Amino acid sequence: LVISDIKIERLRGIREGELKHLTPLTILVGGNGSGKSTVLEALYIAGATNPLNAIGESVLRRADIPLSHRWLLYKGGRDGYATIKCETTSSVPSTIRVEIPSLHNNRLELSFDSFYPASGKGVNHINRTPVVFRSEATKPVYETTDSLNPTQQNAVLLEPLNSAGSLSNEINLTLCKLHSKAEQTDKSTFVQDMLKRVISNFDSLQLQVDEGDLRPILHAKLKGYTVPAIFLGDGIVATIYMALEIATQQASVVLLEEPEVHQHYRTMHLTAKVLWAAVKQGIQVILTTHSLEFIDEILAARPDDASLEDLSLVQTNLRDGVLIPIRYHGEGVHFARTQVAEDLR
Repeated sequence: LVISDIKIERLRGIREGELKHLTPLTILVGGNGSGKSTVLEALYIAGATNPLNAIGESVLRRADIPLSHRWLLYKGGRDGYATIKCETTSSVPSTIRVEIPSLHNNRLELSFDSFYPASGKGVNHINRTPVVFRSEATKPVYETTDSLNPTQQNAVLLEPLNSAGSLSNEINLTLCKLHSKAEQTDKSTFVQDMLKRVISNFDSLQLQVDEGDLRPILHAKLKGYTVPAIFLGDGIVATIYMALEIATQQASVVLLEEPEVHQHYRTMHLTAKVLWAAVKQGIQVILTTHSLEFIDEILAARPDDASLEDLSLVQTNLRDGVLIPIRYHGEGVHFARTQVAEDLR
C-alpha cells in the first residue's frame, strides 16, 4: 500500500494543510519551521500499526522541551483537538482519523477514532481513549494500551545510524541483533537482495564466532573473501544498518527525517541506493532533507529498472499555520532542484 494523501488540522505548528499524490519515493524539503517534521509525524501517527503508541513516541521525540505533550497540539491545544486523515491507494481506499482532544491542566487524554471499509458494505468504526500524558518534573510520561490500526499499511519512523562516539563492538552488537531478527522473520533474502543492489561484490551477511571469543560478529561475504562488517567503513556500515532496519520493521511505509545528516557524499549515494532498493521491494519511502547534494544523489542513484514517475519532491511552507505545499513530480524533480536551492541554503 502507498499513502496517497494526508490532511492535517491543528497538529504542532500546522493549523491546516494537505498533501496529495504522494509517490513511492517522496522527498519533503523546506526551510526550518516549514512543517516538514510535523508532516512526517502525522504520517507516522495515522499510518502506524499502533497509532496511540506513535502519538506517545512523537511526544517523547521532543521530551527535552518542558510540557512537550502540550505542544503536540497547535497553539498548545487552545484551538482544540488535532485531526489527521490519511488515505491510501488500496483497492478499497481507507481513511484514518486520529483526534487529540484539548488539554485539561497538565493531563492530556487522547482519543483515537478510526474509520475504515468494512469487509462488506459500510464503514467500521473503532473508538479508544487509552493514552494519558501527565507531567512529572519537566518530562512527560505516557500510558497506552494496544490499539491496532485495522488497515493494511504499517508506517515506521526510523532513525539513521549515528556512529559518532559509538564503540565498534556496540555497533556490531546492534547489527547482529538486527540480522538475527531478519533471519527470524524470514527477511534475510530481502536484505540480501537489497544490499546486492547497493554494494558491489556483495554476496550475503553471516554471523560468525571467532575462536576463543564467544561474541558473535556480523561478517559481510564479498566475492572472494569475508570480512567483519564494521571494517568496511562507516558508509557501508550505515548502509547495512538501514537495509536491516527497513527489512526487520516489516513496514509498508518507511519515514526518515534527514537521513543524510553527518554523511559523506559517498555514503549519501549508498543511502540513496538503499532507498531506491526499498521502493523496488514495494516499500514506500517518505523523507525530509535540507541537503541539495542528497537530492542530487537520489536522482543519480535511480536504477535503470526504476521509474522516475515513482519520485516526487514537495516543497513545504507555513503561513499563519497554513501548510502550503509545492509539488514536483517525475522529470519535474530535476527542475525543482534549482527552485528549492534558496530554501536549503
